[in-house]
Amino acid sequence: MRPSARACAAVAAVVLSSVAGRAALREVERGVFVDDFEDTRTDDFEVRGLQKPERVEIVEDRGGKVLLIKGNMQSEALYPGRSFKDLVVDVKVKKTRGAYAGITVRGKYRVFFKLVGRIVVCVRHGGAKLFESRRTWKGIKDAYHDLRIVCVGSELHVYVNGEHVTSQKGIEHVNGPVVFHSHNADSYFDDLRIDTTNLSAAGPRLGESGGAATAKEVETYFLRRGDTVLALGDAITVDGGMYELALGEDLRDEYPDLLPEEGNGRSAIRLVNEGVPGATASDCLRRLSGLIGRNRPNAAIVCFGATDFYKNHVAYLGAMSAIVRELRSKRVAVTVLTPPPIDTRQRPEFAAFSATLDGMVDQLRDFARRDGVLLADCYGPMKRVIEEDGKELSWGDGIHPNDAGRRMMADALQKAWGFGKPLK
Repeated sequence: MRPSARACAAVAAVVLSSVAGRAALREVERGVFVDDFEDTRTDDFEVRGLQKPERVEIVEDRGGKVLLIKGNMQSEALYPGRSFKDLVVDVKVKKTRGAYAGITVRGKYRVFFKLVGRIVVCVRHGGAKLFESRRTWKGIKDAYHDLRIVCVGSELHVYVNGEHVTSQKGIEHVNGPVVFHSHNADSYFDDLRIDTTNLSAAGPRLGESGGAATAKEVETYFLRRGDTVLALGDAITVDGGMYELALGEDLRDEYPDLLPEEGNGRSAIRLVNEGVPGATASDCLRRLSGLIGRNRPNAAIVCFGATDFYKNHVAYLGAMSAIVRELRSKRVAVTVLTPPPIDTRQRPEFAAFSATLDGMVDQLRDFARRDGVLLADCYGPMKRVIEEDGKELSWGDGIHPNDAGRRMMADALQKAWGFGKPLK
């Protein structure tokens, strides 16, 4: 009798060990663990099993260091002595060849991407398949995708690029390791975050497809001397009129101490404008790691949507949530600024796009509420002024804000930041 593929499959494991005085998996706050692989070394890994992976090492990619497992039949990497029961796992995954790459939680439940060129999400418990998505996502090859796995009690929830993919109930409520998994593939992993504390809003209740999200305490940002504020967005950000007001002219009245210092022309707050004309949130996500490394911001303003609504609105929310997660993982205070609305009086052919943008902004508000993201909402106030007062807030193209529109966007930022409070 021919042996089955399962019987023939050799299992190799790479155990990530802790070096005295330095741990690859760092607890950055109580119950929150991260590994960005910047300080991880090849000799942190111990290889065991019947068949070793062809290659396991830390390599340069995306402007930083990542974990590469060039796997054979079944190759795994885990943190010895680290077990988790209730947790949220966020990690970036890329697979350039081979069968599949993913993460195992509780030492039992494997969530992985199949195929090259598109994503099929699978969930397995041992040899049993619990779920395989009918939907596919393009672009798994040579691109990182955000995988989130939530284990709370007897429930498991899976998200890809911010989109809820599946929920499973009746899973075993046991401790177990978080494992990197590569099956006969070149699998890359970056920016691992394990959160065992913020679980209340991490996933939907089983049987719910959407609806109002549970509110989470909103993170805040307030002006501080020495901050570098990174502005991310499209042509509206490139123009930067709202930032010239919010972080320039208005400081003369409210915060003269934050104006350029005498003699050196440098401001106590530095704004770095990294907007790109025509860019979408997905475009920004691909270059974000390099922008963070180059600019080392303390705070960021993220404003996309004015291009996404006609280029790729389906990917908008997933990309925005991934941008926020990556910034937070680098301890950057995030403010999400909604895009301005479309004035359909000036662009009647954009009526359908306007409805699309309405839905995108609603999704963005729900995401900010659910994940406690600081939201500067200029969309609603500007839409009311356009529709009820008949005021023009663009330069005649129905999209790009004029001086009055810039003023309203700056006002939204200042309201979110508590502008006018004494400096800390």
